[in-house]
Amino acid sequence: MTTGLLRRPDVAFKAMSDDTARHQVNHAQVERSRQAREDFEENSPIAPAIRAIDRSVEFLDLVTACHTFVESAGRTVPGLRDRQLGDDERVLVHENVALAKYARAVKAEAPEPITAMRLPAYQARTAGSPRSGTR
Repeated sequence: MTTGLLRRPDVAFKAMSDDTARHQVNHAQVERSRQAREDFEENSPIAPAIRAIDRSVEFLDLVTACHTFVESAGRTVPGLRDRQLGDDERVLVHENVALAKYARAVKAEAPEPITAMRLPAYQARTAGSPRSGTR
């Protein structure tokens, strides 16, 4: 009955003007999408192929990010020649290099996004290691 009412443009307009109703509809759409995705992953014979494609896309995203970083650094670094970095600048560069190393070190084991919030624990764990650069 509700779906029939929502097919009427005036009713749908009024319902979407209500913030709570709009939020509930959006939540229901997201939940339905999640359920459909779970069902597909559990029951579809092509789900493994789709997972492989997803992994390939993620890998390409990583390669693109690396390429963008290298290209940007290649444009920026030559302009910094003969320039002495201040203490704050040097600290910031070292923190960002450490974050890049951290991202590389944990990319395989971290299902959640890599953030600077987890960096101090990584730095403490790798301090003094030959590859850490902080001997």
